[in-house]
Amino acid sequence: MRKIFTTLALTAAVTQVYCQSPLTLTQSNFPIATDSITSIDVSTQVTAAPAVGANQTWNYSSLNVATASQYTYPYPAVHNDPFYTGAQFSGVAYYKSLNSQYGYNYNSYFANTSQGNVDLGLEVPEMHIGLGPVTGNNNDSLIIEHTREYYPSVPRVLVALPATAGSAWHSVVRHVVQMRLTVNAASVVNAPMEHVFYVDRQDTVVGWGSLTMPAGSGTNGTVDVIEERSTSLTTDSFYLNGSPAPVTLTGAFGLTQGGRTAASYRESFYTAGSWSAPLFVNFDSTYTTPTSAYISKNKSIVNGIKDVASDMGGTVYPNPVSGQSFSITAPQAMDAEMIAIQDISGRNVVSQSINTTNGTISIQLNQVLANGMYLYSLLDAKGKVVGNGKFVAAK
Repeated sequence: MRKIFTTLALTAAVTQVYCQSPLTLTQSNFPIATDSITSIDVSTQVTAAPAVGANQTWNYSSLNVATASQYTYPYPAVHNDPFYTGAQFSGVAYYKSLNSQYGYNYNSYFANTSQGNVDLGLEVPEMHIGLGPVTGNNNDSLIIEHTREYYPSVPRVLVALPATAGSAWHSVVRHVVQMRLTVNAASVVNAPMEHVFYVDRQDTVVGWGSLTMPAGSGTNGTVDVIEERSTSLTTDSFYLNGSPAPVTLTGAFGLTQGGRTAASYRESFYTAGSWSAPLFVNFDSTYTTPTSAYISKNKSIVNGIKDVASDMGGTVYPNPVSGQSFSITAPQAMDAEMIAIQDISGRNVVSQSINTTNGTISIQLNQVLANGMYLYSLLDAKGKVVGNGKFVAAK
């Protein structure tokens, strides 16, 4: 009897220690996601600021996902672009406002590095904006030139790794977007112009504990999380012909010269297995009043536990796959005898026998896969799944 009580006491002690240990995110358990992310708007349902501190319990299981508006963002993988060396995927169509009327879209390029999950570069597509509604002359225009930036030595750090209780990081990134301005009344014709803006971001892990999410959110059940608070401040400046743009010009167009133009105050709950936060809340500058809240539904989060490739999968090489041959290193799948490959819509595209040698599986397909993301399953002789994961095909 005494032995039984001793065992129970030891079990309870181990359980207590586990519950009171903060999650630590690392480069291996916090991967960049290259599949789509569905954003679910729960702003009207999250009206109180989440608690901060150690060993918290955040229960959002009552959120109604079915009636909330949703939008899916594709995050395409970066294929063989030497300009953005090391980038793994790009965000699509972010928007930078110039004033209340005008702005432009841009893409950011992200990677999972030893520094953490970082923004390595920016690309702005060419865009023509007619200024007639402001100047009264339909021949006046602002041309946003195709701009590419790559800044791996000073990236914008989204999540510095390892990240755990008490972690904090800071980054400042300077962007320069090239433009050409025509305002005939001011004798400015196709003049070179630059929009220079700084993004100053400060991040701190302010809490940790367990997060419970509702069914349909992509994170079903309860997961260990850290609560990360970020403050992001943007300052804009404008240059015309290499000098600061005159006040008469910036004032006429409602541009802010050298002043803060945007501020973001956010708390994000991060868990192992996916780069996107299962839940994030935007605030006023005091972090006391939520202004909006969103669930990030990511295919990489499976039942709120881990990425599909984190334990049962393996390493695909090369990735992206460009031809008919590639290999999977999966020591935990020594019994695998068959591979089944599906495209991202779930359609079966390959099912064939394989040979495993010392934990390495050599794959020779009878077709070249179309560009895109694929999921694979490794099966033993009885059809049991002994490994799974994902890879990208890029011709």
